[in-house]
Amino acid sequence: MAVIAITIAALVIIAIAVYNEIRKSIAREKQRAKVSWGAFNSSSKEKGLLSAEIEILTEVLQKTKYPNAELILDSSQAFENAVEMFYKINRGARNIDSYKLDLIKELRHKLGYFPLPVETPFLSTRQFSPSARIMIELIDKGMAVNTNVSFVNEEKWGVLNNFDKSIKVQKDTPVRLIITRAGDAEYTIECKIFDVQDNEIIINHTRRLHRKQLRSWVRIDVNLPVVAKLVSTPNNEEVENLIIEGRIVDLSGGGLAMVLPHHFVVGSVVAASFVVNGMPMEDVQAKIVRVSVIGDATDPKYNHSVSFVDERKELQEKIVRYVFDKQRQDLQWK
Repeated sequence: MAVIAITIAALVIIAIAVYNEIRKSIAREKQRAKVSWGAFNSSSKEKGLLSAEIEILTEVLQKTKYPNAELILDSSQAFENAVEMFYKINRGARNIDSYKLDLIKELRHKLGYFPLPVETPFLSTRQFSPSARIMIELIDKGMAVNTNVSFVNEEKWGVLNNFDKSIKVQKDTPVRLIITRAGDAEYTIECKIFDVQDNEIIINHTRRLHRKQLRSWVRIDVNLPVVAKLVSTPNNEEVENLIIEGRIVDLSGGGLAMVLPHHFVVGSVVAASFVVNGMPMEDVQAKIVRVSVIGDATDPKYNHSVSFVDERKELQEKIVRYVFDKQRQDLQWK
């Protein structure tokens, strides 16, 4: 009996401990959400968003239960992720009021997500520009022509049908589309034609873009500790003494990607300190060019892609040498 009583008591203690931990976790999550929504409301006003624009973003965030509300205003990836989830929940953009679709499209412009800066990769065909040059290939026939994007809206996009009149192009035909973005990459999409109308080939939107980078810098995967200190923000606001520790996950002579428990606003400049091959790199000036969320809502992490803006060329030369040596070592082991 004593053993049973002790066992029951132990189970009760464990259950109470688990319950308390769950309560603490819920409380932390509520506090994090409160802070996030506060930052969202503040940033919305700073960016001059209209009440209707704030309302549609709020609806998107609430319906998708997207974590870190404020990030949608600073990251094109967060924006496209949330919008894509919103459309899926509504079973397609076609089921959403056209006024709301117009607001979402206009927000891409207003938030600086369209046209995208060259250092930010395409994440969705919704980010393509009308009139952009593109190649379309009929996969089964092996025939390809150069053409132009004719339109892009939230529901569909299309290209001009430049195929010879003798070539039959119809719905459900498998196609391969290739668009090359100068200074960035070559993007390939394989899909089926949604429809053919007059002189246009209509295609469903996708985020399945195969990206072949046109990179001037060799980039390698690493796992290095880093300390990032905020230097300046895009709006030249007063900078708090913010210092964050994290890990560098890839590195090149032109920049790096680092994972941090805090997200810096795109356009901010940070001073990154790290060590490569025993060589200290102190306060390397770098500009945040994009931020994406990784991990789950209870323990979010932020992947920051940065471009070096430091004028000390000797630091860049050391990094380039390290990358070169590391790549050569990796190839020798393969």
